[in-house]
Amino acid sequence: MARMKRLGWVGAAALVFCVGCTSIKGYTVKDKQDYVLQMRNETLRDLYEKEPGAKEHIQKCAGYAVFSSAGVKLFLFGAGNGFGVACDNETRDNTYMRMFTGGIGLGLGVKDYRLIIVFDDKEDLETFIEEGWDFTGSAEASAKRYDDGVSLSVAKSVNANITIYTMTKAGLSLEAMVEGTKFWKIDELN
Repeated sequence: MARMKRLGWVGAAALVFCVGCTSIKGYTVKDKQDYVLQMRNETLRDLYEKEPGAKEHIQKCAGYAVFSSAGVKLFLFGAGNGFGVACDNETRDNTYMRMFTGGIGLGLGVKDYRLIIVFDDKEDLETFIEEGWDFTGSAEASAKRYDDGVSLSVAKSVNANITIYTMTKAGLSLEAMVEGTKFWKIDELN
């Protein structure tokens, strides 16, 4: 029993540590915005190298969102935290956002990943920006490693007008979890 309590405390500490790892760097609002936009640009560059067709898709869509996130899965619990920006291709407006993921199930691992959500429909993009988005689903993941250490997966959302690209930057995770992800605006940066 004492061993299970210790394991629980270690797991909780790891979750808190990981959730705290993804902060936006900078002192001023402009510094923070620039940091997020730099992450977006680097992520898109990496995506286009791995999936060249994504560039044309993103240029022609209503808009897209790019997030940087870190997550940890320890036995029965998982959590992740991140930040990003949603971009409207028509107006060229940027909306700075946060994300949080929590889940239960079997899992073990830590990973740093980028999430790119492509919205073919303007209404879906606006709903995502204005109301946030709760996405819940189950996932089983295995890591494929490229020579440069980046893994890419592509999925269609339940909504056929949304495509989701996930690029694992570092780490390894083996999981079968039910997770929920919440996205919302960062008032300070918008």
